[in-house]
Amino acid sequence: MPPKTNMNQSEDRKNLSIAVLGSGLMGHGIAYAAAFSGFDVLILDLTEDTAKKGLEKIQRLLEKDLKNNVITKQIFHETINRITITSNYEKIKNKNLVIEAIFEDLEIKTKAITTAKKYMDPNGFIASNTSTIPISVLASKITKPENFIGLHFFSPVHRMKLVEIIKGSDTSSDTLDSALNFVLQINKTPIIVNDYPGFYTTRVFAKYPCEGMALLHEGIKATSIENAGKKAGYPIGPLAISDEVNIDLIRRIRRQIFKYDKNSITGAWDNVIELMVTKLNRVGRSGDGGFYTYPKGEKNIFGKI
Repeated sequence: MPPKTNMNQSEDRKNLSIAVLGSGLMGHGIAYAAAFSGFDVLILDLTEDTAKKGLEKIQRLLEKDLKNNVITKQIFHETINRITITSNYEKIKNKNLVIEAIFEDLEIKTKAITTAKKYMDPNGFIASNTSTIPISVLASKITKPENFIGLHFFSPVHRMKLVEIIKGSDTSSDTLDSALNFVLQINKTPIIVNDYPGFYTTRVFAKYPCEGMALLHEGIKATSIENAGKKAGYPIGPLAISDEVNIDLIRRIRRQIFKYDKNSITGAWDNVIELMVTKLNRVGRSGDGGFYTYPKGEKNIFGKI
């Protein structure tokens, strides 16, 4: 479906007022992408201190690009000035696009989107960045489920071009059109998929790290597994990518898929995931290490296996 053609880009930005729920890994990345592309963005989190940390992460991203002469000082300041933070839902009054990017938990997400719906523009639309929970399930929690859609971004958002647009069973064509138009406006590459646990990309991508963990469970050396992945054409090995994504996140994603898809297959990888998360507390790069260790001060982003 082609994007709307009755408005130019500056008019689109003027008519779209954005709030992002959550300032964590995905939330601040989405806010960055929108602000960098010219949209005014409000970041909302449980506390202003938490939201401020998200803003500081955005500032560090911009400072790095400024240092490397990727952007100018003018772009740096313009982007930062487009972002405001809050912990008050009343501040999203009249926002006509709310993007939920918080913890992968149905109850928590439901509370956030139902609260946002009370304050935002009643004719606006809500998008969830969920990677596994069916969009139709989330949409059923609010009035006007036709105004709900999935916008699944990928980490790191400021580098990854792909955005998965998930159409729920009740999502209207107008909402789909608006979502597609927004994704194009922030210079991302959209793919449109139907609703299903894990959607398309999560189900396909998960096979790679899971098979790597299954080989590890069978006694294959970690270095051999990583080298095999690279020889197959992947930029990094399946264990390294597990660390980057976060092993606990993979665990939560799989639990959500099991919840909504009873035919999902379990395997040896699930034993490895449970061991790493619950017994060893090795969740990946964002924690104290995962399959790799990450010595402080070393430039090698993949650490030492």
